[in-house]
Amino acid sequence: MNLKQYEITRIILLLTGVILYYLHYLYIIVSIPYISFLFGNVSFYMISPAIPLLIALGYVLTYFSKNDKPLLIILTVFDAFSFPFGTIFAIIFISYIIYTAKPKITKKQALAFLIPFAISLPIAYYLFIPVIPSYTTPSVLAMSDMGRGEYIVQLEDFPAPQSVEAQAIVTQQIETLGGNVVDTMVHPVNTILAEIDGNKLPQLMRSKYVKAVYPNERVVRVFDVQLLNNVGQFLKLSSIPANGSGIVIAVVDTGINENIPQLQRGGRSVVIDKYELYGDYVSPHATEVACCIASQDPNYPGVARGVDLLDVEVFHSDSTADYWSILKGWNWVANWKLSHNRYVICSNSFGCPPDSLGSSILRVAVDNMVTNYGIPMIIASGNSGSDVMCPGDARYAFTVGAVDKTNYIASFSCYGDELDVVAYGVNINTFDSSGSRVTVSGTSFSTPIVAGCFALVAEKTKLPPLRMYDLFRTTARDLGTAGFDYQYGYGLIDPVTAFSTATNQHIPESNAELTIAIALLPATFGLAFVTERRVIPLTRWQ
Repeated sequence: MNLKQYEITRIILLLTGVILYYLHYLYIIVSIPYISFLFGNVSFYMISPAIPLLIALGYVLTYFSKNDKPLLIILTVFDAFSFPFGTIFAIIFISYIIYTAKPKITKKQALAFLIPFAISLPIAYYLFIPVIPSYTTPSVLAMSDMGRGEYIVQLEDFPAPQSVEAQAIVTQQIETLGGNVVDTMVHPVNTILAEIDGNKLPQLMRSKYVKAVYPNERVVRVFDVQLLNNVGQFLKLSSIPANGSGIVIAVVDTGINENIPQLQRGGRSVVIDKYELYGDYVSPHATEVACCIASQDPNYPGVARGVDLLDVEVFHSDSTADYWSILKGWNWVANWKLSHNRYVICSNSFGCPPDSLGSSILRVAVDNMVTNYGIPMIIASGNSGSDVMCPGDARYAFTVGAVDKTNYIASFSCYGDELDVVAYGVNINTFDSSGSRVTVSGTSFSTPIVAGCFALVAEKTKLPPLRMYDLFRTTARDLGTAGFDYQYGYGLIDPVTAFSTATNQHIPESNAELTIAIALLPATFGLAFVTERRVIPLTRWQ
């Protein structure tokens, strides 16, 4: 076999793996439970994007060499761990090459691979910087007939001083058009809340500082299914030597009654700070959510009893909120973290239809909270039994569905390719704003359970958000069909395995889509190279 024959074989196997993966992903292959083991291994390519760069450079070096056998050995070592080549086949293939070729690698050949690898590392660093996606924004022409009302004006992203200057310029433009500025904020999105006539919006969009305009609708609702046990027992939390001490969880919701006995620790409330827009606690929802995280009750303890809570009340008494109120809450959380230098996790048990006119501003804000401020955004998938609700569909949201105690998906739990994990969310024992025990269900309650699990790991590691996401995705207990699926995501959250994995600092990444693209690229490049540009004959195995 020579390099050309190898590449043809490799591409066929890779394409076969991709086809099998996607068939499985679409629930067609359901009778082969171990297909993910053969074609879904965690990829060596996922460890660092330096590896495909190294292989590509290796092809270039091989162009000037008469002996391609050392390259074949190295390529197949990488293939042993690549998705979706398959570990079993790769081990056999490597053994065959070593037995047949009996290669001898010279010092020059070793340096030829080590030097490009060192050069590729800084490139790899920049490749893995998160890229904020652009979301569809509503047309200002479509909003021009909506009349006078409140609109959220998103400005271009600038550092803080320039953001304020841009706001001043756009404020003047709004007033010139007959509008009034109601409020402004810089974190997590540079925005202005303005009262203005809809027919003036096209003129406002002409400003070089204005990026998008959204109607400020009250369409955001908490996810609450009251069904009128102990979660820790199911999650085996007693085996984890951590309780979330030193970690802060912001509960953006309807307001917490921090005075109930279940939220008292050492004679003081677990709520260390609060931000209120419409009252102290306008419904029991947030208190119930908070007790899922930090209840001190001996019979029904929270997942992370050692955490401190931030009470961020942004909802009206009818359990609805407008976009601006949600943004104001997140703005307060971001500023709180900047001023206190604590590890903060944000729990969000609410959402709105993903096709709402103003929904994209929430997605942008979620992504900024994660990438700009290092705050994991744990978000409920929704209770409508349909597609994941916004902002759970944001690129950098960690989205949570709900299962019952038998690990079967809850009928109300929203699903889709944005779903990350599921957690217990049916018949959860918690406490309302009067301190009475209640039994509740909904993704509203699976979400704070996941936030608490994040806190247990963060107490020991303080991993950045995207690393934390990968940790919990790759350690989740697989449910449903093998591998990722629309109903269960990566599976049931497993804090014990996550904690063990995190403290050993070996955290694989979970982006299978990126893995497929990276795995295919070197083989495709290599085949084109050896078939079209090779001028020196390849040495054949005898």
